[in-house]
Amino acid sequence: WARMSTGISAAKRSSAATWASMYASLLELRSTHIVPRLERPQRGASFEAHAPGGVSVDWTLGDGSVLHMRANFSAMPAPQLKPGPGKLFHAAGEAGPRGLGPWSGAWSLEAAT
Repeated sequence: WARMSTGISAAKRSSAATWASMYASLLELRSTHIVPRLERPQRGASFEAHAPGGVSVDWTLGDGSVLHMRANFSAMPAPQLKPGPGKLFHAAGEAGPRGLGPWSGAWSLEAAT
């Protein structure tokens, strides 16, 4: 029992460390790509739902740049959901010119015009 519970504890620590590392990486992306553009008020946002589980959201930030998020919350591929324009700075799962794979997301930043 002692050996088994030690193995379970090690697995929990490993899982917690993986989540903590991912969370730290996401905070770093936010700090680098989004926060510097928030000094002035946000100018607007729009969203669109795509069946069966897709969503696209576009935020015009204070500096005029546009943050794009595309997400597929479905077990089915979503070829209609492609990463937004601009520089792709984070993707989870499959995200590319042929759309988003199941349970995938893409975040991109389009420079102000």
